[in-house]
Amino acid sequence: MDILKSFFNKPVGAFTSFILFFSITLYLFTLPQTSLKRFAWITIPHFDKLVHISIFFSLFYLFTHFLSTVIQSKFLTLIISLFFLSAYGISIEFIQEKFIVGRSFELADIIADLSGCLLGLLITLVGRKKIGPDGNRGRNQN
Repeated sequence: MDILKSFFNKPVGAFTSFILFFSITLYLFTLPQTSLKRFAWITIPHFDKLVHISIFFSLFYLFTHFLSTVIQSKFLTLIISLFFLSAYGISIEFIQEKFIVGRSFELADIIADLSGCLLGLLITLVGRKKIGPDGNRGRNQN
């Protein structure tokens, strides 16, 4: 487990993790409608929006983690991640409408994608105040 953690915390490992997940999502987002019929048994309302939120939350985490291994500025890391992944989510919708058989542009998907990114941003900002071994946030309060 330490080997994986060590690999993931280096720029090459963090980049590899992001690219692998990014490639998988790109493949899934560009599947034609006929390939998606095997998931028709899932009848949870708006389940696909939950999937979009989860995917973009994960992408945000992986991308900011990678960027944090090569960029020192936390603010710049978050801004670049938010911009890049927002552009990716919007682009996917246009690609689906113009080039993928049976798929269409959905504004609700873009909103779900952006929600996943914003959820990642929120958790990152809240998580920056780490709890120390003594249970205190931030500096020791002895």
